[in-house]
Amino acid sequence: MLPCNTHIYIDTKITGTIYQLANYFHAGVFDQNTLVLIKKYKAIEKKFPAILERLDIPYQWIERNSQIDALDNGIIFYPFNAQSNCRVVANRKMIHVFITHGESNKKSSIKPITRIYDFIIVAGEAGIDRYLHDGIFSVYDRTHGRLIKLGNTFSGSLNGHFTLPKDGGVLFYAPTWEGGLESENYSSLTNIDNFSKLKRLANRLEIKCITIQTHPNLGYRSQTHMNNLWIGIFRLLQAGLEVRLVQPYHSMKVFTNLFNFFEKFRILPRGDYLKIAMAITDVSAMEVQCLAADIPVCVLIKNEPHPDIFSKRQEKHYSIFGVRENEEIPSVISHEVDTKSNIDVKNYYISYEHDFLEKMPLSSRIEWLSNIARENLKNARFLSC
Repeated sequence: MLPCNTHIYIDTKITGTIYQLANYFHAGVFDQNTLVLIKKYKAIEKKFPAILERLDIPYQWIERNSQIDALDNGIIFYPFNAQSNCRVVANRKMIHVFITHGESNKKSSIKPITRIYDFIIVAGEAGIDRYLHDGIFSVYDRTHGRLIKLGNTFSGSLNGHFTLPKDGGVLFYAPTWEGGLESENYSSLTNIDNFSKLKRLANRLEIKCITIQTHPNLGYRSQTHMNNLWIGIFRLLQAGLEVRLVQPYHSMKVFTNLFNFFEKFRILPRGDYLKIAMAITDVSAMEVQCLAADIPVCVLIKNEPHPDIFSKRQEKHYSIFGVRENEEIPSVISHEVDTKSNIDVKNYYISYEHDFLEKMPLSSRIEWLSNIARENLKNARFLSC
């Protein structure tokens, strides 16, 4: 069990973030001793409790700054950046740890606000290179323990494994959402023609089924992306392909009822184990989840916004597995998934401060992190110089 003074702070009106948060509890990263602190808004005061109580996640509304100031001798984890986080970290009686909510090459992963926290968790060396390249943190920060590698603890995991097409492996398409700002819109659903690319790839690989998993926040800012999803699914079904849609978090009852008339369309429960021959993602955390699961993955890259190149290793990887708007999706399926090249890329994105952490249960990693944070707090706050 984690210490009772363990908290998670979130400030959001997006319902999908609650489901992202729930994944940490379901995976065993956090337990019932962890209290979720939620900044209260009228727009979410009925919706959020209904979801959290159904998922059995303990929470408390934050309505006054005095509630934050009263917290003492504990740790607050932050999955998302928000303006009010600046007020919360003003409580220096608490330790503040930014954990992100996935490892990705989106620009939103490297915002300067991240400097306000005592410690920042990254999935691997790529996360550190990203911060150093953009000048958010320095080598000094790294050597003094502010940046901590914790592998797949917070990056999420894909419930599936690599399977050759002849053995039933499917194409797996995981588009991201449209982002909170247009400048952060990495979604391939912007361009409906990407479904034609998927169809042609499936034909070349002689794969009859495409499984689609959407982002929990899809459609929050732009209904166009949701509409394009259904138009794209319709086109795939018209082409004779089977389409499996992993149960979305958002309500799609009207559309799913309509598509249920197609024999080749089916909704999959979220817990179903997937046999995947090849994955196609956007610039998002799903890319890293596929790499971690040893699944061959190509990344659809838009002309704008374009992921920043922060290292030669990342640049080389995208030169092979990145798919620009004017390019077809190549087949990257191999009978050998554990080649040195694949292992090197995986280890670049997913690695640990110490080898023993990889074998630790997720909850034990949080206990280890809590202890390390307490030991190194003076260094993190530059108080021991």
